[in-house]
Amino acid sequence: MGKSSVPENEALVFPKCNSIHTFFMKIPIDVIFVSETGKVIKVFPELRPWRLLLPVKGGAHTIEITSRGASKKNIQIGDQLICPGVFE
Repeated sequence: MGKSSVPENEALVFPKCNSIHTFFMKIPIDVIFVSETGKVIKVFPELRPWRLLLPVKGGAHTIEITSRGASKKNIQIGDQLICPGVFE
């Protein structure tokens, strides 16, 4: 929140979180919901500020990345992501 940009190769991971909001944010972001094991359940590209995402069925963790980052990295539903210490 409050940032005017997100670095290309950084992500925010919210363990045990399956809903988020973008209140007070200044820029759009991509939001990725993954299962307990890191399987991509849902991708919300270019989520604009002041939005609320309700809980995603099967989602266990939430990842926020730079807007259009999911398409640039070709992240799609069914992909397996790795985040040591959270899901592997």
